Amino acid sequence: MAYTSDFHVPFRSAAGYVDQLLRATRVDQLPIQLPTTFDLHINLVTARSLGLEIPRELLVQARRIVE
Repeated sequence: MAYTSDFHVPFRSAAGYVDQLLRATRVDQLPIQLPTTFDLHINLVTARSLGLEIPRELLVQARRIVE
């Protein structure tokens, strides 16, 4: 299992940073953006090989399941 931030969001917001830099905004004045969305990925193949049973409630919340 992995609980990670969505890697696509920072790339989408990069244009805003570039725009501000081109308008001569100093780098120390740019806001720091923290992740706001997270994804849960579950690898059922590995879980089964380790003899682990993943609860159904957790599987429902997963964004990606590797079978």
